[in-house]
Amino acid sequence: MTSVLNVDEIAAKNGTGPVTLTKQSAAKVWARYNGTSSAIDGVSGDSLGGSLNVSSATDVNTGRYDMNLTNAFDSLVNISNQTTSSYSQGNTSFFPDNFTTSKLGIRSRNDAGSYNDTNRLMMTAHGDLA
Repeated sequence: MTSVLNVDEIAAKNGTGPVTLTKQSAAKVWARYNGTSSAIDGVSGDSLGGSLNVSSATDVNTGRYDMNLTNAFDSLVNISNQTTSSYSQGNTSFFPDNFTTSKLGIRSRNDAGSYNDTNRLMMTAHGDLA
C-alpha cells in the first residue's frame, strides 16, 4: 500500500526550532552571498538569496569570505563543500578553502592568482552534523 504525507510545515518537537537533519543525504549548508556588499541575501534586487545553517558571513579580505555555521559538522572527514558563481568576471575561479567543522571558507581568484571580489557566490555543503 502506498502512503502519502501532505504537510505545510515540519517543525521540531518544541514547535519553534527547525528539524535537525543528521545522517541524511541532504544539503546541511547553503548560501548565496554578495562578496561586494557582504550580504548573505545575494545580489540586490534578486529574488534568489538567503541561506540555510549560516549564522553570519565574514568578509576576510579581497576575494576571501567565511560562512560561519549555526550547527557544526561532526568532523572534517566527510564534508563535501562546493562553491560556484552565476556571474563571470573574466577568468575567475571559485573554490572552498580554509574550512573547519563550524566555518566554511570561500575564495575567489583570477588566473593570475590574485584574489578578487565578486558579487554572486553560491556555496553548499553536505555531511553529518554534530
